[in-house]
Amino acid sequence: MRLTNVTDVQLAEMSAFFRRLGSPTLPDLIDELIDRRAEAASELRKLEQSLAFENATLIIEGSCAALPDLGKGWFDGDDLDEYSGDDVSTACRYLDLRGLLQRDPKNSNHIAIRNESEATA
Repeated sequence: MRLTNVTDVQLAEMSAFFRRLGSPTLPDLIDELIDRRAEAASELRKLEQSLAFENATLIIEGSCAALPDLGKGWFDGDDLDEYSGDDVSTACRYLDLRGLLQRDPKNSNHIAIRNESEATA
């Protein structure tokens, strides 16, 4: 059995089983494995979010026309190159879900990207 295919719930059940059998060290090792996997999952999520943020930012900056009249960092989400529509929509949706997309109140297609530290999700 590969431990990568075993859920944390299954590992916890195995730990409890071996405790009931009186195993002196195996339950502690299993509990330590559960803790390590939780730490790795948390780090992985942070890395995934950081990479997705950078990718979304690059898509918008590279595909949308800049709007210098609104200030640095504003883009026209409607003024795209002909191949980027779906990518820009996905990037905007991602940033919006994380609370990182700012829209101009006068034109919702005018967008700016907030600092990643301001994420709400």
